[in-house]
Amino acid sequence: MGKSLVSCFFETMYILSVNKCERTVSFVCYNIVCTVVHFVVNDNSGAEVMPSTPTLTEAISVGSQIFGVTVLGTNIFIICSGTTDVFVYDSMTFMLQNTIPVQASDPRGLVSCSRYNCLYISSIGPSESNNFLIHRVELAAGYALMRWKTDKNPYDLSVNSICNVLVACCGASKLQEFSTFGILIREIVLQGTCRRQCMLCS
Repeated sequence: MGKSLVSCFFETMYILSVNKCERTVSFVCYNIVCTVVHFVVNDNSGAEVMPSTPTLTEAISVGSQIFGVTVLGTNIFIICSGTTDVFVYDSMTFMLQNTIPVQASDPRGLVSCSRYNCLYISSIGPSESNNFLIHRVELAAGYALMRWKTDKNPYDLSVNSICNVLVACCGASKLQEFSTFGILIREIVLQGTCRRQCMLCS
């Protein structure tokens, strides 16, 4: 059970809570489902280590492939195939709270920014449409939405230390940096060709 659970983890993990008394940390990570697992702090060294058999405590099944998960405040946000909206779950109860109508056609990446209290979603649109977009959703303003274009196939997203959004454009082998309002700050042309989905690490 533990081995199969560990093997299904993707790179993206978010800390939900830390309990110093019980020496546990709650994480959310995803592949086809969204799961929370616990790991125990090593008593001898004080280092945080993952046990060989992590404990699965909760799971969210959305019935389709998940392309992005992010945690902001007390909410878990999820984008998945077959929908243009963002699903919002409570991070304590794991119950669906509502959906945000973003209209992101074929979404591919999701990240949140605590400073601006917003979400960024990348989408590639229908095949051959060349409609590659970043969608910015303001969470404190009635889901105010703005969009801007990126280079080809914007898959993964990240937010840097100055709260600009980084976009991995796999189809152009390029990394683009935008301000929170969509102004292109700079771009880096990557060596070689990205033949598979690009991943960014925060």
